[in-house]
Amino acid sequence: MKKERKIDVFLHSVGGVAIVLTCIVLFNIVSSNFKQRLDLTEGNVFTLSEGTRSILQNLADDRGGDSDSAKLKIRFYRTKGNNDVPVTLSSFAQRVEDLLDQYKEIAGNNLDLEKINPSPDTDEEDLAVKDGISQINGVFYLGMSISYLDSVETVAAIDPRRERSLEYDISRRITKVLNPKKTVVGVMSSLNVWGGPDMNNPMAMMNRGQQQQQAWFFIQQLRQDYDVERVEPTTTDIGKNIDVLMVIHPKNLTEQSEYALDQFVLRGGRLLVFVDPLATRDDTGSQNPQMRIPGLGGGSNLEKLFKAWNVTFDSTQVVADLKYLLPANMTPSRKPVPSFLLLDKNAVSGESVITSEIKSLHLPFVGHFKRDNASDEIKEEKLIWSSNKSKLVDGMSSQFNGQEVIDKFGSTTGTEHIIAMRLEGKFKTAFPDGKPVSTDSDEKEKDDEKEKDDSDHLSESEQENAVLLIGDTDLLVNDYSVRVQRTIFGNTAQMINGNLAFIQNAVEKMGGNSNLITIRSREDQNRPFEKIDEMQEEAQKNFQTQLKVAQETLQNIVAEKSKLEGNDNNNDGDQVLTIKINQDDLIEIRKKEADAQRKIRQIRKDLRKDIDQLEFRLQLANIGVIPFLTILTGILFFVFKKRKTAAV
Repeated sequence: MKKERKIDVFLHSVGGVAIVLTCIVLFNIVSSNFKQRLDLTEGNVFTLSEGTRSILQNLADDRGGDSDSAKLKIRFYRTKGNNDVPVTLSSFAQRVEDLLDQYKEIAGNNLDLEKINPSPDTDEEDLAVKDGISQINGVFYLGMSISYLDSVETVAAIDPRRERSLEYDISRRITKVLNPKKTVVGVMSSLNVWGGPDMNNPMAMMNRGQQQQQAWFFIQQLRQDYDVERVEPTTTDIGKNIDVLMVIHPKNLTEQSEYALDQFVLRGGRLLVFVDPLATRDDTGSQNPQMRIPGLGGGSNLEKLFKAWNVTFDSTQVVADLKYLLPANMTPSRKPVPSFLLLDKNAVSGESVITSEIKSLHLPFVGHFKRDNASDEIKEEKLIWSSNKSKLVDGMSSQFNGQEVIDKFGSTTGTEHIIAMRLEGKFKTAFPDGKPVSTDSDEKEKDDEKEKDDSDHLSESEQENAVLLIGDTDLLVNDYSVRVQRTIFGNTAQMINGNLAFIQNAVEKMGGNSNLITIRSREDQNRPFEKIDEMQEEAQKNFQTQLKVAQETLQNIVAEKSKLEGNDNNNDGDQVLTIKINQDDLIEIRKKEADAQRKIRQIRKDLRKDIDQLEFRLQLANIGVIPFLTILTGILFFVFKKRKTAAV
């Protein structure tokens, strides 16, 4: 007992405190130089992915030589020893340096990693400027230059906001310098994905003085890694230089344009098709340019090609889903939207490299695909689907009368609807009679044109190919995929879900490179609160039960009222007494009808209130639990210590 008391007194003395602090400092110094780290984060975001390891382990092969050939070089610039550097930025810089050390450890002699501290007015600073590294806030350098032979990629300023994307950004640039020849991606779209004035808008030419729209972010993102070419929807010949073609919202294509797509697939081109029953960025059907309604432009389809592939797509109906609907608390109107789908990992394929790491998708007003008479020649792979609590509804009704769609939902068939699929195999032409000729030509010109074109006509693909079909275009829209923030590093786009990761994964898979797919999955994504979702779903079930009873009651009341109103309209003089009685009943039944309608509104109000309270309690718990536990632990320790001291 005396020995324990002596130890306790020593630990509370000045000397004891000094020794404890010294031990802590020594431990931090040793641990900072110890390269093995324990990664306890979800998804192991601080551990290099298999994709990066594959890139680094195959460096010698990618360089076309052995370890004595020209090496991959990384020059990492980081300002050290400057007290003006914020602590948070300095900590992030250390994180970058630690990550690069992991790259070096795996790559070995195939990678030269040079760490440079560009102090003011030094040769190191001159080298940083030469490499295109930018100074942050006039005091701090944090960037890198990645080079191989004559190919150079520069990160002028590494943005801390992209910390979760750090590995992807580095590995992507390594891949680019090793393989400078870019895949060519063609984009054919009826939507204004390229930015500039919207030529579908009659008022566009009157607004020339206004700031022009930028290209959609997915276009900007593709341009970082690929040569992106614009392909007009009116084209009759797709260039043989195009490796991958994205067809977005194909509307009113001529047979000649569809034939060009057909032959592109048969000669080995990879095709991604985005069709949509209701594209929110297509408002070409609006009569008043100043009051343009999303989706009035009508749906899109490729019926002739789809038929050849045994695929059907209904361009008049959208998928509504009670499990994955946009909840009321996320809408300006505070009303749920059943056809705006917020999908989680259970709605995507875990087997496909395109979707296996996708955690969430935001898909407004999607269509669905069906395969009819599927053959072994073309195999299908489901990528994205709805839940079994879904059904098909009219697009416009779903957009403006979401609550009504929910109220009338009824029982579902238990069928999942396919939203995206990949087809693979040997494709046959949708034009067995050859290239369609223009209707404007005379008969002789048609015969000459057909004889010439049929010589190059392909009836079937020589090798297996792949086509990707997506029943939505809105996943490409900025508002549903990214959040753009202005920082000292410029405008930074933060991924809010897996929409664009899915697109890039698809393009890379179709283009033949899959290494970066496993890395990109670590981009910032919304992590759904599964418990909240479960509780909301349960609340929705209770709501539906109560609502069904209330609506049945209302229907009975309305039916009874109709009978009374029918009697009331009877002008037979012999029915005076009956009329008097019916009038009294009619007043009473109308009162019951108002009460029933009031009850239905109250049920909906209670549901929204319950969900709001649930979210508030969980937010409060998330914010307050840790501080509360910390305080409680401190109090218990104090009480225990006081009792122990009193006992002694």
